[in-house]
Amino acid sequence: MVLLYLRRITWSSIETFTTLDACPNVGNFAVSTPLTTRAVFTWDDSNGPYSFVRIKIRVDSISNPSGSDWQNAGGFGVNYGTWSRNKNGLVAGETYRGQSRTWCDPQGGPYKSTVGHH
Repeated sequence: MVLLYLRRITWSSIETFTTLDACPNVGNFAVSTPLTTRAVFTWDDSNGPYSFVRIKIRVDSISNPSGSDWQNAGGFGVNYGTWSRNKNGLVAGETYRGQSRTWCDPQGGPYKSTVGHH
């Protein structure tokens, strides 16, 4: 004799939720070079608010760059509401590449924008 036990499984009530919006990168990211060894990066929040932005630079002529070829411009990050950052100590006449990325969580972590190039 085979006994078959059936259990009734019930689901919870339906809960609705909304995921976070994508974290926007800075808008109008630009750079000027007012001195031979200084770059001034500027941007705005035209793409939306964020918590902080990090800017990194590297020499443009590196053919196969690695992570160690990049250096920060502005330390750990620049808080929302500040729209420029100077990077001093550059080599006169050298061509550089710069990128920005924002974080929308003040603690950092995975909630960040895609990389923007200049």
